[in-house]
Amino acid sequence: MSVNPRVQDVVRQSWPKRQPRVSKRSKGDFSQAVKHLVDTRAKDMCELDGCGPIEVYHHRRPRGSGGSGLPWVGQAANCLGLTNRCHDWVEGKITGSSRTVSTENGWLVSMNGSVRADAVKVLYRGKDVYLTDDGRVVPASKEGKA
Repeated sequence: MSVNPRVQDVVRQSWPKRQPRVSKRSKGDFSQAVKHLVDTRAKDMCELDGCGPIEVYHHRRPRGSGGSGLPWVGQAANCLGLTNRCHDWVEGKITGSSRTVSTENGWLVSMNGSVRADAVKVLYRGKDVYLTDDGRVVPASKEGKA
């Protein structure tokens, strides 16, 4: 049974108007100040390989399963500015990519441990480095954290 289009229009007009959805900043989201630090650190280009402008701010240690309750999850050391394609690669959503490889390269920080992101070496544009909460990129020494 089809509905008369005129009746549909009347019904739709009677629905309450929805306000535009405003995203609420949740615990663990990156603040504008942190995003600015990351943009400056990355010179506004993808931090994985410099393939294009930053489109998404990636949490190295995911926020799921209680991760957002940790105070350092919203800091710059836990953030990578990536293109959407590189983000999908890091998250293992593209054929040939894997979250295991992303963890080995420091693009993801294991939720099973208690290690902070600033203590996990990351492969950053082909070099092993540490990221800091003040927006610096510190070369990794062979002995450990520099």
